[in-house]
Amino acid sequence: MPGASLNYFLEEEEHLSMRVSFSLTIFTALMNNVRSTVLDNDILGDPHVYCGDNYIEVQFETRNAFKGFIFVEDHLADPSCRSTAVENLDDERRNASIRLGFKSCDVERRRSNNPRGMYVTTSLFLAFQPDFLTKIDRVYVVQCFYMEMEKIFEKQIQVK
Repeated sequence: MPGASLNYFLEEEEHLSMRVSFSLTIFTALMNNVRSTVLDNDILGDPHVYCGDNYIEVQFETRNAFKGFIFVEDHLADPSCRSTAVENLDDERRNASIRLGFKSCDVERRRSNNPRGMYVTTSLFLAFQPDFLTKIDRVYVVQCFYMEMEKIFEKQIQVK
């Protein structure tokens, strides 16, 4: 009996080893698939920044369909401060964008005396994968400058 028990334990250990090896193989294959899917994207060119009357809009063109999100630093939980990927996106639409009002998401407004005007600044995180950070994610500091118009008043005065 002692020999039979030893064989039983050796067989169980071999089965366990095979199950662990099989599980690791499946896990590795899944991770390679996720990594190749996620890392197979990038920003093409420079972002396009539009400085509107009361908003900033930033558009990014990506190599493949964008499945992540863009969010303002420290405002991930606020839906108005992030832009999520569109579901069922066709391969031709590879753009990601976000539009922020000046009075939302702690967009910084700072006056300038030289040159006279106002800087509007925010930090945007572009995450290609919504569940975790990747090495291709980017952070952009976006800034618009609004020059103050010269104020010239003319009035004719008559002196007697």
